[in-house]
Amino acid sequence: MQSSRGAWLDNGYPTTIAVNLSARCLLDPLLVEQVTDLLHELRLPATLLRLEVTETAVMANPTLALTTLTRLHELGIAG
Repeated sequence: MQSSRGAWLDNGYPTTIAVNLSARCLLDPLLVEQVTDLLHELRLPATLLRLEVTETAVMANPTLALTTLTRLHELGIAG
């Protein structure tokens, strides 16, 4: 993915990347840490990452989902 980043972001083409999250991913306690690590590793601005979740994923555990989504939003990630 690093070479892909170089091909578009480094050449002045900031493109948003959309990622669908399953309920399992959304409720993973390590998700925020893993996303943060990947953003740093790839030198990708958080503002270019858009995470998409379904209502079903949120309803699996609304409290944990809201906490996770809030933490991701605080990083600058769109939802």
